[in-house]
Amino acid sequence: MHPARIGRYELEAPLGAGGCGAVYRARDPVLGRPVAVKLLTAAGAPEAHARFAREAQALARLDHPGIARVLDAGADGGRPYLVVELVEGEPLDARLRRAGALPPEEAARIVADVARAVAAAHAAGVLHRDLKPSNVVLDADGAPRLIDFGLARLLDPQAPTLSVTGELLGTPEFMAPEQAEASPRGVGVWTDVWGLGATLFALLADAPPFRGASTISTLRAVLEDPPAPLPPGAPPGLADVVRRCLEKAPARRPPSAEAVAEALEGWLAGPTRAGARPERAASRRTAVAIAALVVAAAGVGGVAAALTRGPGAATSAAAPSPDGPTDDLARPTGGA
Repeated sequence: MHPARIGRYELEAPLGAGGCGAVYRARDPVLGRPVAVKLLTAAGAPEAHARFAREAQALARLDHPGIARVLDAGADGGRPYLVVELVEGEPLDARLRRAGALPPEEAARIVADVARAVAAAHAAGVLHRDLKPSNVVLDADGAPRLIDFGLARLLDPQAPTLSVTGELLGTPEFMAPEQAEASPRGVGVWTDVWGLGATLFALLADAPPFRGASTISTLRAVLEDPPAPLPPGAPPGLADVVRRCLEKAPARRPPSAEAVAEALEGWLAGPTRAGARPERAASRRTAVAIAALVVAAAGVGGVAAALTRGPGAATSAAAPSPDGPTDDLARPTGGA
């Protein structure tokens, strides 16, 4: 049973739950509108409380149509809560389960829009760190909305690090090598560039780029193996974007989320697709909370190593790399 009220918000129905908390559809009786309330359980560890507060601070920095707004935050009986927009729509992972891989033009358009939202987050000094289909919702108009900043950290070298070397937080199948190896090398904007490429791969292939029989084997594949092949019909231009985003060495990836967006938009504007406007996917009216759960259950996820670059580096992915700088820092081409 969930509590009937948190703060002034009337909880109506659960939308999801995890080891550290739950998300509810709720109603704001003062403004008379539906909202999503993310509630941390009373049993949450101090680190979980600190991450929860960090998520609220990160979301409060963001103002972009592709990212839902944070509306309120507080505590009730010692339990922190976060109130955000409620989106009626369909998560991309649900869309994949329902209909399989997306047409290339639709996949490119969705990821280009998500990349623009990610670039806005980077410009505001916020790193997402957990990009994957389940963290993108297609709203009632078919527009993608980026959700779940539960693993976000600030692009600020002075920001506190709430996890330690060897701690994993996130989803192995979509994790960048610098997260999977649990080393102090650190994550950065290049990590979200990897997540964009992994998400595009999943939309084109209806499967993640890396998947093993266990968490350990999946992480080993992320670190050592090439991604699985895309379907034979995947356009070469999109395959090239995926390849560049999924380079093991951060310095070999496109330099920013904006560069990924521009590459995809360039491909979409190519002569064979000029004027093409694929139909939006029909969105199921499933209530989806924009502040999804912190999904760092069971020790799976990404390293919160201290960043070495500040907000001014939000558009540069020149990460330390054992391979050193290469000519592949150029933005990926958009041609098919």
